[in-house]
Amino acid sequence: MNPSSQTTSTRGSSLVSVQNAYLKKLDSTMKDLTTAYGNLLKSSAVSREKVDNSKENYQLNYFAFNLIESGESLLRMINELKHGILVSDFDSVNENLSQQRKHYSSLVSQTEPQINHLDFEITESILELEAEYFMTT
Repeated sequence: MNPSSQTTSTRGSSLVSVQNAYLKKLDSTMKDLTTAYGNLLKSSAVSREKVDNSKENYQLNYFAFNLIESGESLLRMINELKHGILVSDFDSVNENLSQQRKHYSSLVSQTEPQINHLDFEITESILELEAEYFMTT
């Protein structure tokens, strides 16, 4: 077994463990989010008794805070995933760079003959102008 295949297998198992950790985190965050939303809806039910208003108000604030906290946690996790994809997606970055290099190489091969032709024409024109100039003086 060569060292590169060991590195690849180690990297693969590392990626699987990271993926499993994110899936567990996603599951718990979504569970917290739905629980907070459900509790908020239950607490916001209008009661006929006016005695428990302060308690209900506190519960509403508490469940709304939990809902916001769960939403922020989910947004942070999405941001981490986006950042991870952007930073560690070397294959697509390298492929994109390779395609750009091929494109610019083809542009160079198209423009070099044109530049050489223009150089030849400019040189001929300068020689003609010099000959005219020296003949008139």
